[in-house]
Amino acid sequence: MSLQVELLENSFKGIQPYADNFINSFAKNLFAAYPQVKPLFENTNIPIQKKKFLGFLVLVVNNLRQPDVLDKVLRGLGARNVKYGVLPEHYPLLGSSLLATFEEYLGDSWTPEIRQSWVDVYGIVSQIMLDGAEYSEAEIALPTPEPEPIEEETKAPELQVELLERSFEAIKPNADSFVNSFYKNLFAAYPEAKPLFDTTDMGAQKKKLLNSLVLVVENLRKPDVLDQALRGLGARHVKYGALPEHYPLVGNALLITFKQYLGASWTPEIRQAWIDAYGVISQIMLDGADYSEAEIALSDSAPETVEEEAKAPSLQIELLERSFEAIKPNADYFVNSFYKNLFAAYPEVKPLFKTTDMEVLKKKLLNSLVLVVENLRMPDVLEQELKDLGTRYVKYGALPKHYPLVGNALLITFKQYLGASWTPEIRQAWIDAYGVISQIMLDGADYSEAEIALPNMVSV
Repeated sequence: MSLQVELLENSFKGIQPYADNFINSFAKNLFAAYPQVKPLFENTNIPIQKKKFLGFLVLVVNNLRQPDVLDKVLRGLGARNVKYGVLPEHYPLLGSSLLATFEEYLGDSWTPEIRQSWVDVYGIVSQIMLDGAEYSEAEIALPTPEPEPIEEETKAPELQVELLERSFEAIKPNADSFVNSFYKNLFAAYPEAKPLFDTTDMGAQKKKLLNSLVLVVENLRKPDVLDQALRGLGARHVKYGALPEHYPLVGNALLITFKQYLGASWTPEIRQAWIDAYGVISQIMLDGADYSEAEIALSDSAPETVEEEAKAPSLQIELLERSFEAIKPNADYFVNSFYKNLFAAYPEVKPLFKTTDMEVLKKKLLNSLVLVVENLRMPDVLEQELKDLGTRYVKYGALPKHYPLVGNALLITFKQYLGASWTPEIRQAWIDAYGVISQIMLDGADYSEAEIALPNMVSV
């Protein structure tokens, strides 16, 4: 697309006299609309970060007429950002907050043309930065205190096995308390992770985590054994809603808990040893995972062993049709309850709907459900409709991580309305159907662009 350079330059000049206030408002808007990003900045010097962001905007605008220069700088910036926990889904949040702040400061001068020019340039800037990033590593890298340039990145670090063993030995006498504190720290720092565990036996989950830590430390000197065990663990995790962006959250909570229990023994060397180890462990687990399917799998309970994984299941069409027929007389109530359940279980998705006409959206959801059920016996027709639907979704901020949340809210709502008729067989029929539907929709989506597209209005 051709950028409207003059519109961008003139509109940026309009906010330059208030640059410091503009950046303060941007940060305020970002944290108000998307509180889930706050933890990324908890160890950051915010005034310095604000100056860096202002410098970034100046860099972009000043080089709009020198695309080769801008391209090179943005690729380097994208590569550095990923080492600090910046993931593709953060780009739309920053972009939306930037638009909101421009609107606030430009007032009547914020025309549809200027808005579109900033939407276009942010899309291009984000794409170039993502092209410069390597997310196979970045999505599992632990964010460190403050983003600053890191020029070198080569092979995986050599693990400090003795430091890891000695520090873990020190917490073993308090292992149960350590694991309790880990989950307390995880949920305190990242409350958005809580819904992943809402149907989990936490007593059993804590034992599993402790066993996983023991497994890792006891096999640090047997890399082949550890590699195989971690790949299997990674493959099992993805069936329960574990996504790449969850790994940094778990890693940071682990560091916090080690610091809490080791006290003065928590030296910079030991901290770095655990950062390096967690990076390697996470990479191996992600190598064992298949996120083309995992990002749309319904999270059912805590991670447990899943032995089977083969072709897509054969759908139980009669069960699906009969159960949907039962809720049709209360269809409007059903859809109202669905959104109530979605926002109650996953409040972090609310900002995606803040500019949406919810009544129109509810009708669209109901129509989508009808479309699916009425075409279950016409798979060719259904496949094309779902691919088109998936393509449209990505233009409105829908990411793979949102699919499990929607699916779980749908299951909760069916259970609520079907009551005693919500049998294990019907539940499984909807899980299978939702998995197939989601996969087809994702096949119709292009997430190389969608993960950085500005969310505008949610569409179903």
